[in-house]
Amino acid sequence: MVMVMMVFMMTVVVVAVIVMEAMLLVVKVMTVVIVMVVAVVVMIGVMVVVMMMVL
Repeated sequence: MVMVMMVFMMTVVVVAVIVMEAMLLVVKVMTVVIVMVVAVVVMIGVMVVVMMMVL
């Protein structure tokens, strides 16, 4: 009975760790995507300003 409890606890801990890692990975991916989007928007803005100045 004790062994079963131990195995169950270990399984819960492992699952919790995996979930935490997945969440961190998702956060990292979201951050990268947001940074890329911001960079693209800034580039477009700069290009528009340059076009305005040229024209």
